[in-house]
Amino acid sequence: MTTQPQFDAIVIGAGMSGMYQLLKLRELGLKVRVLEAGTGVGGTWYWNRYPGARFDSESYSYAFSFSKELLDEWDRSEHFAGQPETLRYLNHVADKFDPRKDIQFRARVKSAHFQDAGNRWDVTPGLRTHVTEDGQRNLWLIRGGMSGFGVPCHVRGPCPAV
Repeated sequence: MTTQPQFDAIVIGAGMSGMYQLLKLRELGLKVRVLEAGTGVGGTWYWNRYPGARFDSESYSYAFSFSKELLDEWDRSEHFAGQPETLRYLNHVADKFDPRKDIQFRARVKSAHFQDAGNRWDVTPGLRTHVTEDGQRNLWLIRGGMSGFGVPCHVRGPCPAV
């Protein structure tokens, strides 16, 4: 007897790319869970809070363009926004589109293994993470440039070599 997936997709990380992926998968009608190690959204901008941390490209380039309303209502205070402003923007996005309801915070992933027999992913949580998901069909690895792996990777089936 095989277990039916509790979620259609798992996204790892609730930074800018992870939140975007969640919102787009939701639009497709998929049941999604995001696993985030931190206690809030923001990815790099959540973790890197050192004095002087800021975006190294013009701030407007770091904005979601899928919502004209969002673009119109957010004004950047400077061309190269600092970490606090960038994190405020990402929290504003989270307040507006409510991705938090599908994000499990304080959740680390120890491993993810593809099971050929069931055509699904088994996700193993890290220490002190209580994840009830078992047998996901899709896995989205979302890691920003500051985290190492810089390209979102959709994996359906065995993981490609990285």
